[in-house]
Amino acid sequence: AVSCAMVGSPSVAILDEPTTGLDPLSRRGIWGAMHEIKAAGGCCLLTTHMLEEAEALCTSIVILRKGAVAAEGTVLQLKEQWGQGYILHVDCKNGEAERALDFVASLLPPECRQPVKVSSMGQLTFKVSSDANMVGHLFIDLAGKAESMGVRHWGISQASLEDAYIHIISSDDMPSNTA
Repeated sequence: AVSCAMVGSPSVAILDEPTTGLDPLSRRGIWGAMHEIKAAGGCCLLTTHMLEEAEALCTSIVILRKGAVAAEGTVLQLKEQWGQGYILHVDCKNGEAERALDFVASLLPPECRQPVKVSSMGQLTFKVSSDANMVGHLFIDLAGKAESMGVRHWGISQASLEDAYIHIISSDDMPSNTA
């Protein structure tokens, strides 16, 4: 069905859940074909519940809730407006989880010091605010001292589109449909 929608390089291809149930390799093949349509000046209108797919493919996103537009914009705009900051992942050295936790917590503001996830394998996950100055200092401090403080590996990423989506659909800030 996806191939039929793309035959003849249409100016607009309308695709409804095109990769549902596909293995990752096939899914990436379809994503490649969609990128080719965009590169040729075409457009794909995509409906999907797979937010990783929307994040990888879409330049503009509209999120519906109860049949009404709840939010719209680029991936970055939605993450910035509705996301919950950044996520810090820390892998601790064997036997040094408590030391690493204390070190990382000392770098964070009080409201961010408790990990949101702790694994028995010495992995910690923190939600970090979107304060650019604080995040910059966090990068510098982790880069300079993490290894000596019990941290094996660390990484930071912006909250996902899925995080923003969940916040959007559970928000009471729905636009009114009055005209």
